[in-house]
Amino acid sequence: MSVTVEDYYEHATFQRMKAFADTKETPFLVIDTATVKRQLEELITGFSNAKIYYAVKANPAAEILEILRDRGCNFDIASIYELDRVLSLGITGDRISYGNTIKKSKDIRYFYDKGVRLYATDSEADLRNIAKAAPGSKIYVRILTEGTQTADWPLSRKFGCQTDIAMDLLITARDLGLEPYGISFHVGSQQTDLRQWDRAVGTVARMFTLLAETDINLRMVNIGGGFPAQDPGPGAGDDDGASLLIENVAVSPAAQGTGLGRELMDFAERQARARGLRRLALYTNEVMVENLAIYARLGYRETARRTEDGYRRVFMEKLLPD
Repeated sequence: MSVTVEDYYEHATFQRMKAFADTKETPFLVIDTATVKRQLEELITGFSNAKIYYAVKANPAAEILEILRDRGCNFDIASIYELDRVLSLGITGDRISYGNTIKKSKDIRYFYDKGVRLYATDSEADLRNIAKAAPGSKIYVRILTEGTQTADWPLSRKFGCQTDIAMDLLITARDLGLEPYGISFHVGSQQTDLRQWDRAVGTVARMFTLLAETDINLRMVNIGGGFPAQDPGPGAGDDDGASLLIENVAVSPAAQGTGLGRELMDFAERQARARGLRRLALYTNEVMVENLAIYARLGYRETARRTEDGYRRVFMEKLLPD
């Protein structure tokens, strides 16, 4: 396998970054704001029916925050330092969520006084602190999910609670005068199995239904991110062109008809094109007849069938013309 700079950057982009790097002493980090803008537009296009909340802890550089601010994005904050930094750029509290599930009462009050009205939680003690320090605010509860085996940086069980506890917390939130608003999850960073989102969304859909029976009508699902960056597999950079591998997309029955599976497939295709890749590849079990038909309608063709790890798998590809 050979990997080249062009697998990751357009030639002009790399030359611009290299010219800047040549003026600096090492070590240092170069972040190309043009690339940030392009990737942001891809994300907004891919999730046109969603609001983007940027986790400021990922990179609190003012140059990046200003790009997001001007594009109408929102911000997920984990500390007072991050809050003050965002507010200093003219961003108002109605575009901010306090996403840390472990927080002090005085910090909750600080956020509330700055106009923040959206708070994450995963425990009763934290929820009661929010009720006292930020009365009437919107609450979303983080649930535990799976995905630790298929993420490079597992976060799915670092925070959150079981679904039954989450539903109890949302009922308690209502009783405390707060507004039960939504549910969040995180399937892990650099998550390579698209099915993990399907499973989590299916769980959330069931929770929405059950809570509606108690007159709690939630309005938000925070899917947490975790989308993988390009990971060149076998053949990346070879003359026959690199592929972007998609894991089988299996939508939970509770989430069927929402368009989530198709949206993720379209997102993968846009990512492949943005990176100059010429082929999408996937595989699934040959008993998944309906999935095979769906992939065929989306332009995939079968390339091979063989047994791996005890499973009879069907391999498919979709060529992406220039």
